[in-house]
Amino acid sequence: MSVDSRCDGMVALVTGSSRGLGKAIAARLAERGATVALTARTMDPDPKYQGSLSQTRDEIVAGGGRAVAVQADLSQSEDRARLFDEVVSAVGAPDILVNNAAVTFLRPLDGILNLTSVGGDLPPGPPFSEFDRTAGFGVYGTVKAALNRLTKSLAAELYDDGIAVNAAAPSNPVATPGAGTLDLAKTDTEDIELITETAFRLCTGDPKTMTGRIAHTQSFLAEVGWFQPAG
Repeated sequence: MSVDSRCDGMVALVTGSSRGLGKAIAARLAERGATVALTARTMDPDPKYQGSLSQTRDEIVAGGGRAVAVQADLSQSEDRARLFDEVVSAVGAPDILVNNAAVTFLRPLDGILNLTSVGGDLPPGPPFSEFDRTAGFGVYGTVKAALNRLTKSLAAELYDDGIAVNAAAPSNPVATPGAGTLDLAKTDTEDIELITETAFRLCTGDPKTMTGRIAHTQSFLAEVGWFQPAG
């Protein structure tokens, strides 16, 4: 286990944690001492998918961490309610929510992190030469832009309660299983370590100063002195 134990005694609920970014962020929080509540739709290994909740949980526990897994389809309201009840019963109320599966729980929390995308930024132009005009990112980017606005609004509304709300986005695509399924993240990719470190720092910062951030990995980590951009 890491000597950095700033998450000791905390409970972190990480959605979409069977694989990809959610799994990596859950592992990082567990390394730092958090008890991690994992949730996704895939509990047991399935040949159709890479990764499962049981695999994520077992890997965290094998590494000396603490984790519980609760299968849930977060598009279903009854599953969301059941998930929260089961997590509280098993490990206590979450101090941190990593909203990797795009569902927000309106419950008392110490910190909320939304996983957003640089696709939510406005494309520069005309002539829009830096924007892939044929990839169909318009609707996706619109949704992520709305998530960024929601993050800022909740950060303001919950500021006096000491609850931080932030959003994190990879500066470049990360080659996760999901990205591979969509035939994305072929070139100009970045290591998954950047988003896990960004998420960790956003989830454990002072809620009076580290809130309302829409953090792109490379610029954010350069700001805090953890990352040196190439060139």
